[in-house]
Amino acid sequence: HGTPPSGGEMLLTRVPGLESYRGVDSGGAATLAATGLNGDAFHAYPIDTIDTRSCAPLPSRLLGCEDTFTTLGLKPLGSSVVVQCPVGCSRATLSGTSVYTPDSSVCSAAEHAGVLGDTGGKAVVTRGHGQDVYFGTQSIGGRSSDAAGTRDGYTIALPIPEVIAHAATAQFL
Repeated sequence: HGTPPSGGEMLLTRVPGLESYRGVDSGGAATLAATGLNGDAFHAYPIDTIDTRSCAPLPSRLLGCEDTFTTLGLKPLGSSVVVQCPVGCSRATLSGTSVYTPDSSVCSAAEHAGVLGDTGGKAVVTRGHGQDVYFGTQSIGGRSSDAAGTRDGYTIALPIPEVIAHAATAQFL
């Protein structure tokens, strides 16, 4: 439900790339592992699902600094949720860059990724494949740490209106 039978439009956002990527075979598509790549990475969001009804913007889930990606309860890979974060979470647990570990603070990741304003704000969280290793970095929103690999990884992105408006039709939760 929520997947168009014959295509649709995708919204791509460019984010800083990672030092390495884990290859994954998901049954219908496979990716190759890669290291030593310097450059950009991309997040892809469906914005036109052709056969789904129009919907109002998806309400956001209010979080605190201590809430982790695991506490969101996102089940299938690719599932997303809009969250509302306070400001000042940069000291909470955070591992990874662009892709974060399940035990990382959602709002700390949002600050680290630069998707929150000075007073907090909304962000789109997506559950995806994990990494073999996570690299920490310093960013405008604080410092993240290195971590061992995990099965699942999470990305956090700016809540572009088209993404929020169509997230409700995906019914991932």
